[in-house]
Amino acid sequence: MESLYKSPKYYEMAFSFRDIPREVDLFEEAIKRYASIPVARVLEIGCGPAPHAEELASRGYEYLGLDLSREMIDYVMEKSKKGEGSARGSIKGFIADMIDFDLDEPVDFAFIPLGSLFAKHTADLKSHFNAMGRALKKGGLYLLDWCVEFDAIGGNNQEWEMEAEGIHIKTSYATRILNRVEQVFEETIILDVDDHGAHREIQDLSIRRAIFPQEFLLFIAGHPAFDFIGWWNNWDLANPLGGGGTISRPVIILKRV
Repeated sequence: MESLYKSPKYYEMAFSFRDIPREVDLFEEAIKRYASIPVARVLEIGCGPAPHAEELASRGYEYLGLDLSREMIDYVMEKSKKGEGSARGSIKGFIADMIDFDLDEPVDFAFIPLGSLFAKHTADLKSHFNAMGRALKKGGLYLLDWCVEFDAIGGNNQEWEMEAEGIHIKTSYATRILNRVEQVFEETIILDVDDHGAHREIQDLSIRRAIFPQEFLLFIAGHPAFDFIGWWNNWDLANPLGGGGTISRPVIILKRV
């Protein structure tokens, strides 16, 4: 069985349900409202195949993607080579562990997509935000996409299908509780790929620590590098979280102080 993080093309297709221009619009609106510095350099944590890179580069930003997978970073660098105009050379990637890393120079804005905060333990969580404090300039923003659990963990099973260019991908996603006290769960992603009649199965299994809303607020309140700005539902800054409605792809914005 193939590894998901060694299959950037299929990974990108499987998660291509996202409206990337709209998401970058939200980045820019958040920057306009909440950042107190000009934004030129953008860092993506756990970038994978970097679907936002070309859109950001086309709008004049320098993009830097961080990922632990060499295959993903090679894929990112191919986007830079193939880029046209402002995109050529303004897309870069590097291999590092999001839990503990350092940049040559800090960035102005950072984001982490699709709940990709792979912290297994509380110590990992602390280390990650310490690294982010070093990575961001004061006055810059850190946007987190679905990294806090607003619903009970475990038993979250989903399936969806994407098709393009003669390739059909059925994605299955499932979670299973491993340790309730430690808030640790197992996440499984399986891609069933039909690439012009050639079939393959691609899988990833990861162990994660769940982060719940009130503990997240307390954690950030006690962290010297960040202030909590707010959280919103479904990538919509006009829809702040609250009440008992359904929550889908919530975004959280922190400010480096």
